[in-house]
Amino acid sequence: GDSMMSSFRSSEAGTPRGVSFLSDASSAAGSILDGPPPEIDGDATTIMVRNVPSKYTQRMLLKELKEQQVPAGSFDFFYLPIDFKTRANLGYCFLNFRVPEMAQEFKTRFHGYMPSRLNKRSKVFTICQAKVQGLMANVESFRSSGVMGRSVAPEYQPMFFDTKGAEVTLAKVEALAGKSA
Repeated sequence: GDSMMSSFRSSEAGTPRGVSFLSDASSAAGSILDGPPPEIDGDATTIMVRNVPSKYTQRMLLKELKEQQVPAGSFDFFYLPIDFKTRANLGYCFLNFRVPEMAQEFKTRFHGYMPSRLNKRSKVFTICQAKVQGLMANVESFRSSGVMGRSVAPEYQPMFFDTKGAEVTLAKVEALAGKSA
């Protein structure tokens, strides 16, 4: 609702380590990006974040999003693909927001954002619309890829969240969607 949106629009002055959200094309890092952020369809809820530093884990990235005031419970699906051999992420992640407005707000705030966790300059995030849209479509897509199999370690699997932002199991997600686990 409105409280979710207003909490997402925190002032830039309150961001840790002086990090700003670089949505203005005239800002310092704006020149790194080629033009404005890509358009996202008005009904899209799943976005892809590119240029995630390879050393980031799912927990590190989630912690940074929380520190940057992304409201708890605003997204229900999060996946940062990991190379099982190197244990480094593949440089992109997926988030599915509960409402399209939050996906648009995320794009506006994080397209051009400089990740701060590793204390060295890295590429800025680019945000685009994911090919697969919606929570259950993502569940089905990743289930068929094998990444959600029993042999895959939990830290390499997609994560699911309830409306309060607490992590939940896939079985709970499917039960809430009206499917049997």
